[in-house]
Amino acid sequence: MNRITAQTWFWLGLLVFWLAVTVAVSRNAGDMMAFFSAQPLLSWSNQVIMDFVLTAVVALAFIIPDAGRRGVGVIGKVILTVLTLGLGALVPLGYMVWRSLKPATA
Repeated sequence: MNRITAQTWFWLGLLVFWLAVTVAVSRNAGDMMAFFSAQPLLSWSNQVIMDFVLTAVVALAFIIPDAGRRGVGVIGKVILTVLTLGLGALVPLGYMVWRSLKPATA
């Protein structure tokens, strides 16, 4: 039986906070597609994209091996990877909530 621990509450709180900030920022962002339009080589949007990619790589470097120890198969790992690259921090934070509820297998 899964038990909700202090770790679960921490990750769940962080996930809810992140979602709230994302919704607030998205509502006030205006034209969301302007971020992806042609930008100069050294623009702030390139920094944001690089930050996203590095964060995804670091998160996946932890998540993929950890998911294997918790019984997630190859298909699940591929889904985690694709969703992380597509949805950003939502997936690693959701994974950490799930991880805190599911103990590692031997």
